[in-house]
Amino acid sequence: MPPTESRRGVGGWAETLLAGFAHSVRRHPDRTAVIADGRVLTYAELDQAAEAVAAQLQARAVDPGAHVGVFLPRTADLVLAAIAVIKAGCSYIPLDPANPRARLERILAVAEPSLVITTSDLVGNLPPDIAVIRLDHDRPGDLRYSPPSVDSSACAYMIFTSGTTGQPKGVRISHGNVLHLFDSTDSLFAFDAHDVWSMFHSFAFDFAVWEMWGALLYGGSVVVVPEPAVQDPAAFRRLLRDRGVTVLSQTPTAFNQLVAEEQRHDDRLSVRRVVFGGEALRFSGLAPWVAKYGDEAVELINMYGITETTVHASYRRVRETDLHQGASLIGVPLPNSSFLLADDQLRPVPPGEVGEIVVIGPGVGLGYHAQPELTRQRFVELTDADGRATRGYRSGDLARLRPDGDIEYLGRADDQVKIRGFRIELGEVEAALVRHPAVRAGAVAVRTLPTGDEGLVGYVVPNDGTAPDQRRLRDDLSLVLPGYMVPAAFVLLDALPHTGNGKLDRAALPEPTLAAATGRAPRSLVEELLCQLFAQVLGRPVVDPDDNFFVLGGHSLTAVRLVTRIRAVLGLKVSIQELFESPTVAAITAKITAATGRPPLTRRTDGDVVPLSHAQRHLWFRHRTPGTSPADHGAYVLHLSGRVDVAALDAALTDVVRRHAVLRTLFPQHQGAPVARIVDATSVQPPLVVEHVSAEKLADSVTTVAQEPFDLQRDPAVRARLFLVDEDRSALVLVLHHIAADEWSWHPLLRDLTEAYGARLAGRAPHWQPLPVEYADHVLWQRDLLGDADNPGSVAARQLTFWKGYLDGIPHALELPFDRARPADSRSPVDLVPVDIDADLHVRLAGLAGASGTTVSMVLKAAVAALLTRFGAGTDLPFAVTVPGRAEADLERLVGRFVNTLVTRVDTAGDPTFAELLVRVRTTDLAAYQHQDLPFERLVEQLDPVHPPGRHPMAQVRTGTQPTIPAGVALPGLGVEAEPIGNHTAAFDLSYRFAERRDADGQPQGVPGSVEYRVDLFHRETVERLVGGLGRLLEQVTSHPAARLSQLDVPDA
Repeated sequence: MPPTESRRGVGGWAETLLAGFAHSVRRHPDRTAVIADGRVLTYAELDQAAEAVAAQLQARAVDPGAHVGVFLPRTADLVLAAIAVIKAGCSYIPLDPANPRARLERILAVAEPSLVITTSDLVGNLPPDIAVIRLDHDRPGDLRYSPPSVDSSACAYMIFTSGTTGQPKGVRISHGNVLHLFDSTDSLFAFDAHDVWSMFHSFAFDFAVWEMWGALLYGGSVVVVPEPAVQDPAAFRRLLRDRGVTVLSQTPTAFNQLVAEEQRHDDRLSVRRVVFGGEALRFSGLAPWVAKYGDEAVELINMYGITETTVHASYRRVRETDLHQGASLIGVPLPNSSFLLADDQLRPVPPGEVGEIVVIGPGVGLGYHAQPELTRQRFVELTDADGRATRGYRSGDLARLRPDGDIEYLGRADDQVKIRGFRIELGEVEAALVRHPAVRAGAVAVRTLPTGDEGLVGYVVPNDGTAPDQRRLRDDLSLVLPGYMVPAAFVLLDALPHTGNGKLDRAALPEPTLAAATGRAPRSLVEELLCQLFAQVLGRPVVDPDDNFFVLGGHSLTAVRLVTRIRAVLGLKVSIQELFESPTVAAITAKITAATGRPPLTRRTDGDVVPLSHAQRHLWFRHRTPGTSPADHGAYVLHLSGRVDVAALDAALTDVVRRHAVLRTLFPQHQGAPVARIVDATSVQPPLVVEHVSAEKLADSVTTVAQEPFDLQRDPAVRARLFLVDEDRSALVLVLHHIAADEWSWHPLLRDLTEAYGARLAGRAPHWQPLPVEYADHVLWQRDLLGDADNPGSVAARQLTFWKGYLDGIPHALELPFDRARPADSRSPVDLVPVDIDADLHVRLAGLAGASGTTVSMVLKAAVAALLTRFGAGTDLPFAVTVPGRAEADLERLVGRFVNTLVTRVDTAGDPTFAELLVRVRTTDLAAYQHQDLPFERLVEQLDPVHPPGRHPMAQVRTGTQPTIPAGVALPGLGVEAEPIGNHTAAFDLSYRFAERRDADGQPQGVPGSVEYRVDLFHRETVERLVGGLGRLLEQVTSHPAARLSQLDVPDA
């Protein structure tokens, strides 16, 4: 532009957007106008294409002044369609494809557009009776375009914002309003044809008006940012760099994500100006950016504005000296505009006093579409200082004038709020909430969520006194409200609080306490780490695998933080889109698993003879060895108070055995090899044996039953004995042989028993949902998954290759602080020393795990390794770890032998800091857990490791989290106290077992545990010293994770 034109701004040569764009086309026909979706359009090409669509509009009898919807994805066609509507003399209505269909229909019902420009992919989301042009289908043909007659007062676009009644309201902005915006900012920015603008925001957000028309009116280029890059700061930065963007417009929330990404790069972007808007800006958050770019090379500008006053209304240059400011300063009104800070009677307030911002000037829009009363209330007639009539817009925002002339923004005065740049009428959200059939009364307020972000919280009075399912409530609201308007949390109330005059007392609405996780435990280490990362990003103490990220308060920006953490901690590339499609840990894990090509687990067995799993074969042969140990048994005693219905209990136990085929399986020998023969469900004999016993002999009787050997060839691997002490006291002993069930089987077994007993008391059979698969199906599935080890491409061969490398050079024996020489028999009597980690230390352990991208179990393992190193065990420590082996969701409800043993190594060499040791543990554990399908028994057969008599083949120490005592054992009419019956022999020298406890809100409550030890190797005092040393070590590393292992104050051997 010539200097004279530049000084006069765009208004110097154009009165309409049509004329302004035509000016750019004439001056810069060959310059790039639009870059999007792999397309680059020059001004001449863009003009020609837009003119063809405008001709279609005219041919469809869409007259000048009509409203035309633009319902398109983020492509070059979005810009093209907007220009086409302007060239036809009409006003465009931006429609966001991300909005729910119900909201889209409400907008269309209010706007009544003459036609909607869309694509074949999106047309199905529109009402069937609406006229459309499909850009990818409806070819313009040989149509003649006739330039319309349009003046500056004509409506250029209509953007819909949230409305108090539940109906969106359409804000009408004229050509003159938009031209004034750029005319008034021309001297402040001096934009020119060399600028490249990013179009980052939704087309339905008024910031996009600034981004798109700013480029087109100055002859610059606009880069339409694709949706994945909007959600991914790394991809967005690459786009800024590759396209040489010079003008960047951002809400502060979005820019904070970019700043975090920018700190990872040494190169510099081409950005000359960053323009902030949409929400309050905290200057201190700009410090990392200013540290890299300074405040001269890249100008930082804070601009206050409202849709009704055409995007921006004020200007404030942010300098390095401003970064300490705690206030949100918005500067001064744009040239040719002014602010009135007024009381509720529209009288000016004195300087320094708080008043409502009334924006005055040529940026004030035309009003609301088809809402004359609301237009009259908000768009007010005023008299200026010279007595002339003028128009102003009552913003509803509060501010005060500071002594230095700066305006300090203080927030909203009414029920309209801004969340992440989106303006929301709380009334619209409340209207949708109370329309829900489960809600009798409701309210919505803005509160600070555990993430530290502000978010919407819904307050619900249930319709019938029954608490509605919050996940279902959120899902239902997402069908009628955009994602940014759906509450992040819900609080159930008996009644809404009211003021003395009967109005809702919004200030009295309580702070939200987001519901604690109450579902299942993670099935794998990846699930456990993902749960940890979800919880960390969401600011929650714990998250379950089936919890929905967005139901728990997540949004698009916290989603960005989450995928960044997943990439950093797990090395997994999960896109924002994948997170939106699969918003639970379980769903993400399933996607990761599916990508590995694992076969699906399906029901396949229908015969009565099936093969044994590798673990079952190992146990079967060990069972036949003389001197079989009760270490292969698992047992619980349920101490019952109250009168037990013996017949109902007997029937219930029979129901459970019939339900789980593995509990009615015999293991005879056929042609020298074991087989599994499933007894038909109708032939099952009731397993319950009833005995009367005195209180004095009860403990001995329980122990005897738990240790009685099984005859696996003739009897099922389950035993049930009910000891009746008196009429109101009894004990039910349940014993399972490990060939049929592992420790994680107690949860489904006792859950089923609870349901079956309740049903039998009611005189009916339990109404169970059928099990999707049986244990035998898993055996066949595992065989297919592993394949033939002789095939180099099979899972078995690949995992065996990994383990050979992983375990290469493993020490044959650890120098533990033994007190006695090792005997030849590895099945030694055991004892245990309890470990008690209190709630305070548990909180610190959880915090350290979160900060390091590990789990509490990993922190405990690292601590044990550090302790044993200090006790002289060396710097290469193999640990046995038991994994549940239930990664497939259908296995969650099954009884069976799914567990596998892994040997993981901890390297303490080089005197690392404890933080460095945690990284080592995480790295090696993840590698091991990703190769957990190969059965340990098969690995031992292949490697044939050298080990002394009386010692485990590869590890002397076991660590891990033990399954908690099953919750929910509540036999109707009985008090129940479940207690595990411990084994009396052990295969490991030392076995560290821990179980995290959390309260109803998910807060850490302590980590009880134990160290089980072989009494033929250790004195109790030695193990007590190890337990004490572990506690001291944990106290230190949670306070000083940067301490080196040699600096830790722990007792040496």
